[in-house]
Amino acid sequence: MRRWRWAPTSGALAGLSLTGEAAFQRNDRISMRARGYGAELAYVLPRLPFSPRISWSPRYFSGDEPGTADTLERFDPLFYDGAPNTWSSGGNGSFAFYNSNLRVDRFRIDLTLSPADFVNLNYWNVRAAQVNSPIQYGQAARIVASTGGYILVTGVPERALSQEFYFEYTRVLSRHWFLTAGVTVALPDDGVEALVPTGAKTWIGGLFNLTCQH
Repeated sequence: MRRWRWAPTSGALAGLSLTGEAAFQRNDRISMRARGYGAELAYVLPRLPFSPRISWSPRYFSGDEPGTADTLERFDPLFYDGAPNTWSSGGNGSFAFYNSNLRVDRFRIDLTLSPADFVNLNYWNVRAAQVNSPIQYGQAARIVASTGGYILVTGVPERALSQEFYFEYTRVLSRHWFLTAGVTVALPDDGVEALVPTGAKTWIGGLFNLTCQH
């Protein structure tokens, strides 16, 4: 795992930040060669109302290549916690895709309404890194006809998986208590719709957390 951060605090580039992470997974016992990358480019505009912080975060998690049967390239997310603020594929998408065989772009705006009130708005565009390859743990398995008969195929036939919008509000109640509420709407894209003959539905979710920190 490698991490880096660049954030000048003075001069013409003050307010700009670039962070990144890279993870490489190797296991000769199962011939595993996987990789994951994540970055965030952000800029704070302190002179505008609510001091908006605008950011773009691309992420990539390798998938297993169907043409290399002797090597496993699918990234293992290990103990990934699914939180939207980390390497995630959406508020809802985090629970459906995890961080394996994905290309994700997240666009986000953070607003400071007051010293105790914070809002962020997120948009995720989620795609598969490899088609017809497992996205999670073998999900989307199906039998398809081929010239040689019937074969078992996993993964989606199209790269586009979902587009998701997420709104979150945080209120600092005291020194130790804060409240977080959020709502998210995930829209299925071509890859998911191709696997649901009856029609994939829009996924609406929400959260409400009261947290105490000592």
